[in-house]
Amino acid sequence: MTTKPITDPCQETIRSFAKRSDRTVLLITLLFAMGGAFIDIALGVSDALLGSRPAVFWGIWVPLCFITIPPLHYLCRKVWILQERVQALESQLKTEECREQCNA
Repeated sequence: MTTKPITDPCQETIRSFAKRSDRTVLLITLLFAMGGAFIDIALGVSDALLGSRPAVFWGIWVPLCFITIPPLHYLCRKVWILQERVQALESQLKTEECREQCNA
């Protein structure tokens, strides 16, 4: 039986967010925004039928989706690229140190 090595959940989240395409990010954003809009409409109708005050929290849901979801994926892409560059530089530094030690 083969088991997956335990990895850092933060790194896995960054990796999965970074690998999503722009189209996938747009679809996720639209689905969250439409879900929030439908909840807002349903709560508005139920508040109107019950005669209570409507909640204003769901009204900010749609803009909040477009303000937060795409930038989070963009930042995860940048972090992933920077992590790969750091790893490449570290491995290059190790090989140079090895060469210096072997030549000394």
